[in-house]
Amino acid sequence: MDQIGHFQFYGDKTVKAIELRFRKDLMSAVIILSASGTDINNFITTLSNNNGDKYNQIINKLKYSKIHLQLPKFEVTFSENLIMLLTLELKILQV
Repeated sequence: MDQIGHFQFYGDKTVKAIELRFRKDLMSAVIILSASGTDINNFITTLSNNNGDKYNQIINKLKYSKIHLQLPKFEVTFSENLIMLLTLELKILQV
């Protein structure tokens, strides 16, 4: 992706974040990039500590800005046993 447009964006010396909206704004993805040289495991821990306080702070600081976005093409896959999740975690008896 290589485009210039208005996106929800936040950046400081430690992090950059951008929200990408899809399907007529019904869905979105937030991409968060840590500063160069940051240990990724520490960064992930920081985002998830205290019920995600740091993550929520970043999200709350997103503001519309004109951005030149360059993002390589990538694919994300995910799989989960939903039957186990529904029966064990949500206590649904019949799936």
